[in-house]
Amino acid sequence: MLRPALFALPCVLALWAAPAAAQRSAVDLLVGKDVTADYVQQVAMHDMFRVETGKVALRRGRAPEIRLLAQQVLDDHGWLGAQLAQSIEEVAPKPELPARLDRPHKALLAGLNGAPAADFDRMFVRLQVRATEDLLAQHTRYAVTGPVDGLRLLAETAKPVVQGHLKALRALPPIR
Repeated sequence: MLRPALFALPCVLALWAAPAAAQRSAVDLLVGKDVTADYVQQVAMHDMFRVETGKVALRRGRAPEIRLLAQQVLDDHGWLGAQLAQSIEEVAPKPELPARLDRPHKALLAGLNGAPAADFDRMFVRLQVRATEDLLAQHTRYAVTGPVDGLRLLAETAKPVVQGHLKALRALPPIR
């Protein structure tokens, strides 16, 4: 009978400490995960990646639709990145924004940069669809379960923007 009580004590303490753990939910504390910091890191990384791939597509894209979409992605994710930076100012402890792309995103960007001209547009679309789907899932999840009101609002605001990108990507004519 002592074991359940010993297990319950840390749970009770974590729940009791939740209000003092500035905007972290009791569940986050119990599992040792900071959902807000994870969300900020993931979304910032996606925004940076989408901005960088958009720049490359403006330079290398062959189809006018690709260049037009790249400019839209560049503009929207530049704006969303700025909104994210502004929104985390109210979070305590303040999550850190990544300063540069991580290794996996750098590798994807290098692959896009090195793609043969004939394959570039198709590769750009494939990368964008995958990144957009993942980003939409991040925003959707945080909009529902995120503990920080300002970031939940940002996630709700970002969802239709990202959904618009996904719709535009899927509406592109087949790329040869």
